[in-house]
Amino acid sequence: MSTQACLDFSSPPPAETVAARNTKMDAVNALKVLRGFIGPFQLHAVGHGCRGEEKQFFFDKLVELAHTVATMPQTYEQDGKGENAVAYPLAAVQRLGYLDECDFIACSKDLGMAVATPSLQSRHTVPCFKADHAYPLRSTTVAVKRSGTKLNLCGELDDVEWDGQELAFYITDETGTEKVFMEARLRAENIKLSILKPGAKPVKQDHDCAEACVIDFTLQALTQHFIIPEVPDVARVSPEGYQHNLALVQEIESLCP
Repeated sequence: MSTQACLDFSSPPPAETVAARNTKMDAVNALKVLRGFIGPFQLHAVGHGCRGEEKQFFFDKLVELAHTVATMPQTYEQDGKGENAVAYPLAAVQRLGYLDECDFIACSKDLGMAVATPSLQSRHTVPCFKADHAYPLRSTTVAVKRSGTKLNLCGELDDVEWDGQELAFYITDETGTEKVFMEARLRAENIKLSILKPGAKPVKQDHDCAEACVIDFTLQALTQHFIIPEVPDVARVSPEGYQHNLALVQEIESLCP
């Protein structure tokens, strides 16, 4: 068999590849689903992207995101409310970002820590937070260094490190000691946490010299034992901003005649 027969570049692409390409109309319909999920600056960027050389990427990504939003679970109906309807209620863990505006948080269920006895033969629970009590709260970012391996161009594994930062919640308990609440995955052995120094960047943080950050409780415990404030409907809190965003969506929709 000749080389020309093996490498036949004249054959058309598979039918499924052509059919998978999303059109501008698909992107416009996707934007209708994504209303309320895209900010004004993102909308401007998406509009330029839909008109540029990489428009096909933006068409496909908008359709993909719209499918994700459309298939999210909803716990109550919003029929008949039109543009003022809440897309879906935020779960407690999704509302944690709004705790930045709170100085205190109310405990809904007792929470304690398991402590080993001096003989190390048994463990008992020391109460830290009591139900129906409010405790001082603050949030900050913590430097994170994760170690792992990555394939190089020769197919060999190299040791690598990734630097970043994660959000931590500090709640002062009954004894006046601050307890740290962070994601459970950050307890992995290959992850180091340290208090981010003022003005320092995570990538330049020396974790061996900085003050270590120890996770006392997970974010799951935070949502199960404390009252996380509800997030109000943005259409009611900021009607002018909401209408402005809707106008931007309509502007992008007008790209398709």
